[in-house]
Amino acid sequence: MYLLLSSLALSQTLVRVVEDNDALAPQRPTADRWYSQGLGVSVSGGVDRLWELGLDQQVYTPWGIARGRPRPLERPWAGLLLTHGGWGRLGEHRLDSLRLDLGVLGPASLASWGQEQVHQAMPGLTLEPGGWDLQLDNELLVNLRGDTCWRAAGPA
Repeated sequence: MYLLLSSLALSQTLVRVVEDNDALAPQRPTADRWYSQGLGVSVSGGVDRLWELGLDQQVYTPWGIARGRPRPLERPWAGLLLTHGGWGRLGEHRLDSLRLDLGVLGPASLASWGQEQVHQAMPGLTLEPGGWDLQLDNELLVNLRGDTCWRAAGPA
């Protein structure tokens, strides 16, 4: 489930805080399988020349978090902590954009600590995560992505 907690537009600037947690969807808490939680904060702005800066944390756990060791073919315990910067140019008929993500995978992502804080803050979550000592090792993450989108038809 996706929950937009705060969105504030001030003179061409947008501040966004997003919490995405499987515990917020009690009717189908396993619908997203091994994705457990994500938190993101970003600031963006511009009119013709666009920009965005942000910080995101994502938490991935096996289906049975109290069990600890994942079953074969289950996603292992993992956390990501990413910062990103994006730039774009909006023209009359197209949008060009570039985004750079830099971050870490593993214990340096603080995913274990983050999940513990969420479980303490939400009294309905009774399961204690049991496998963070088995999470993936620290790795540096770098991703560069460029996109171009063209207007199909219609007025600008």
